[in-house]
Amino acid sequence: MNTVLPAHYLELEAIYAQLVASGVRTIAITSAVPGEGVSLLSTALARRAVAGGRKTLLVDFNLRRSRKAADVLNTPQLPSWAPADGSIREAARVPEGGEYALVAVPEGGTNQFGFRDLDKLRQTFADALGEFDLVIADTSPLTAINGNNVPAETVAAAVDGTILVVLAGRTSETAIRSAAERLKRAGATLSGVVFNDRFNPRLVDEVCREIDRLRWLSPRFCDWLKRRLRPIPVLSIEP
Repeated sequence: MNTVLPAHYLELEAIYAQLVASGVRTIAITSAVPGEGVSLLSTALARRAVAGGRKTLLVDFNLRRSRKAADVLNTPQLPSWAPADGSIREAARVPEGGEYALVAVPEGGTNQFGFRDLDKLRQTFADALGEFDLVIADTSPLTAINGNNVPAETVAAAVDGTILVVLAGRTSETAIRSAAERLKRAGATLSGVVFNDRFNPRLVDEVCREIDRLRWLSPRFCDWLKRRLRPIPVLSIEP
């Protein structure tokens, strides 16, 4: 079952409000390593932008996992586009039941190499802005380096701003620093870092774990205290 982030989340609203306030019209969403929630955030931002009256294009540059944005959206197939195919505006399509347009970079072959030219990428986004108010690029992880990949830092350098998604509690500080350095070397603008709390424990779980350290004093008291704490709503809020 694919996860979809609701467009009404306050955290998402804060990210979207920052983009609007900064005047960003082209944005790249990336991460240091795979599985951090890039497509989840990309699709949620697209839906929020549409809800705000902005015509939005989501471009799936993530070749590491075939049609990753489509997986999140439960869309059977995304229309693909490459520089040799003409205008990206003509390739964009709205999926059935969807609210915004989608397009994907094709996998395999040599079409991807046209996306490695920074000037061509910038022109691609400029072309898209002739039809759309906002363009969101769902990129591969910054550490995913292979012959068929569109480098995330190149995409990031071609847009107005970049958001780095970090999976809290899982992504190492070294990986985060390396990702930020790649963006800096490419000349990309890092607009912000979004922490994905998916695997962060609830406060009550952390408190109970600490209580268990005292079981050597009184196991019965520890069990009683945990039973009293777990029903408290404020301690059980999901991160």
